[in-house]
Amino acid sequence: MRRSAILSLLAPALMAQAPAPAPAPAEPRAEIRKLMAEDPLAALEKAKALLPATKPAFDKTNTQTAMKSLDAWGGVLEIYSLAFDAAGEAGRYEEAKEMAEKARDMAKEMQAEAITPFMAVKKVWSKASEDATKALARIEELKGKEQQAKDVLATDPKGKDPKVKAKAVELFSPAEEQELADLLANEGTFKSNITNAKIVHGQVDKNLRILNDQVKGYDKPLEQIGNRIKDEQDELLKFKGNKVTFAKAVYNTVGTKPTDMKNALIALRRAAYLDPTNKLIPHRIDVLTGKAVEAPAKPAKKSGTRKKGA
Repeated sequence: MRRSAILSLLAPALMAQAPAPAPAPAEPRAEIRKLMAEDPLAALEKAKALLPATKPAFDKTNTQTAMKSLDAWGGVLEIYSLAFDAAGEAGRYEEAKEMAEKARDMAKEMQAEAITPFMAVKKVWSKASEDATKALARIEELKGKEQQAKDVLATDPKGKDPKVKAKAVELFSPAEEQELADLLANEGTFKSNITNAKIVHGQVDKNLRILNDQVKGYDKPLEQIGNRIKDEQDELLKFKGNKVTFAKAVYNTVGTKPTDMKNALIALRRAAYLDPTNKLIPHRIDVLTGKAVEAPAKPAKKSGTRKKGA
């Protein structure tokens, strides 16, 4: 669950460049990441506190407003991602699943909202490119007519034959001459619009792919956390659904020197969640994270022969 970067749309000539969106504050996210390594449950609560009560409004008036909205929504998705990670490491699998589901639903809505302005700007540039292509073709047509008129006039270099001049005007009228001049004055813009249309189309298509991939990006985390919950349910059946006994078994299995520390801590935190009355589990977590030391085993009591009459 990671945020995908959306490209800023280029729109020279026809539309002003959208201003760069202000990035979401990175400091709170960095603090949560740091806290996650020490206390994932506290990190989860901190991440949840950053989630807005309601989604920011999505302004799809145009691509500039849409880009700002995508940035704002993307910031919320980042918080969901942090909450998902923290919940998973804290052993709160159900909350992790909830965070991923909410993020996926928001990503789907984000994609649906963005389609309207993205397709609108694509349509604008399609029209600009089409008109520019026609204009360039018209320039070539008028240049051809102009050359024909010049060729006719060349047959009467002294310009004494009115019929020759009339024929030249018939081939290339003053109105067409003015039209060609106007078109040539904008020839650079026409060529730019064709080039820019390809750029914008490419960016729009790429952004839509990014949004689609972002939605699909939640499939794997949801599958993984779903499998973890299912596997746990299967394991619990072996303990007849007794979470206390199951938590104790997890504690014993992890031991004091696990080879996979990260997953060992996740397993212990999950066990502590399933049986909050077990005081040995949080102590073992503290030992493995360096916050406490393992108490030395108590020496066995010596068995002696009891004196008669004592």
